[in-house]
Amino acid sequence: VESEQLGCAARLFSDEECVGPSGIESVVMDSQIFRIVAFVEARLTPFAVSRLIMMSGVPVRQYSRDSSDDPQHLRKVRAALKSLLSARDLSTLDEELTR
Repeated sequence: VESEQLGCAARLFSDEECVGPSGIESVVMDSQIFRIVAFVEARLTPFAVSRLIMMSGVPVRQYSRDSSDDPQHLRKVRAALKSLLSARDLSTLDEELTR
């Protein structure tokens, strides 16, 4: 039920395609920060993204699917995730980002 409510966001890390309002949308993304934000929203809440912003000092919402990650921003976001996510979620996220 939850994955139905989240739609494509729940399948961001799969090889599936999602059907959106404009038809079929590919789920291929380049920005790791964008993928991290989607993961945090799907696993936790949008408020957790706000915490990620406060903890890292990085305006993560400025990143889109095809954005290029600033290496310093990515480093800060990854460091903040250690306080935000459980060890299991961190492991899952790492696996998803390497796909």
